[in-house]
Amino acid sequence: MKWSLTIRPRTISPESSITGLSPINPQSITMPRSHSRFMRLFFRALGVRVFDFSKIFAHLRSYSLIFAHLRSSSLMQKNMLPGVLLILIAVLAWGGQAPVSKLALDHVDAYLLALARCVLALPVFVLLLAWREGIGAFSYERGLPAATLYGSLGFAGFGLLFFIGVTHSLPEHAVIILSLQPALAALWQWMVQRRRPPAFTLACIALCVAGLILVVTKGDFAVTPDGGTWFGDVLLLGAALCWMGYTAGVARFAHWSALRYTTLSALPAAAVLVVVTALAWLAGETRIPGLAAVSAVAPHLAFLVIVTALVAGLAWNAGVRQIGALNALLLGNLVPVVTFAVRIAQGHHFLPVEFIGAGLVVFSLAANNIYIRQYVKD
Repeated sequence: MKWSLTIRPRTISPESSITGLSPINPQSITMPRSHSRFMRLFFRALGVRVFDFSKIFAHLRSYSLIFAHLRSSSLMQKNMLPGVLLILIAVLAWGGQAPVSKLALDHVDAYLLALARCVLALPVFVLLLAWREGIGAFSYERGLPAATLYGSLGFAGFGLLFFIGVTHSLPEHAVIILSLQPALAALWQWMVQRRRPPAFTLACIALCVAGLILVVTKGDFAVTPDGGTWFGDVLLLGAALCWMGYTAGVARFAHWSALRYTTLSALPAAAVLVVVTALAWLAGETRIPGLAAVSAVAPHLAFLVIVTALVAGLAWNAGVRQIGALNALLLGNLVPVVTFAVRIAQGHHFLPVEFIGAGLVVFSLAANNIYIRQYVKD
């Protein structure tokens, strides 16, 4: 049986509304030409050319318990459903970020990609902030040095380390390493603030690390650090730490809205990226791409700017306001699932041990999220 994507505007069964899967005859699909063109461009950006989704669905079926839990939980109540859908939009977008970045890096280097993504997304955030909060919202209120620091971590540091790391590593490694940020944050609080995490959280962290090791080594523990993807993986870990630092800045600017914090921290960060890229160009580490490279990278860059930076960021913030941070983080644990699905659609073949490792990470993060709910409640 072949599986394919379908849109049913009027009659959707309860099962397909949760999983998005339904066995159909591909020739029965009717889609407006404009929608068909958009879907072709979307999947071209993802690097998917063959529309046979049977392998993807086989992968997603292994997470059927997650979908079943979502269907039966309070998250699927009508008043929370819009927030859930907004978070899932962000999850789908961020799940495609690393695979699309890997494709884009075949045409341009990490310095230019990080600079282009920030500079192209910034005008939209500026216009949104001016529209929503007025010109007065652009005042830093003596917070320019701190905003520059946090913005440099979140946009310059994260962007450069992420794209350089993906260049030397694999998308599945990137998404697993970045998903460890809650575990890294718990360890940071333990070391710096002397706040020891609960034993259950420490056990979940151990499972996360075990899952990461399985994904990175593919079960071959004889792999040495002087080969393979280790260099890129270390840079990706640095990217995760940079994003943690940027997230910590939210507390420093608690009186700012999420849109204001994003915009005012991105403005100085863009200047930092320009300087770093110029220095890299002088050192011969980057070069101006030709027209062919620009044309080839355009759909991937559009995905990274429009989908992962703008749509996903706005959808996530709006969803968090509707369903709360803990519920959003629970759904956010599905990002690695999406990344693995996209990689399968691109034609990549995973070993069973990689699925086991990714499953350990997703399971431990979700379990700790559920535990924290009860821990806070008590």
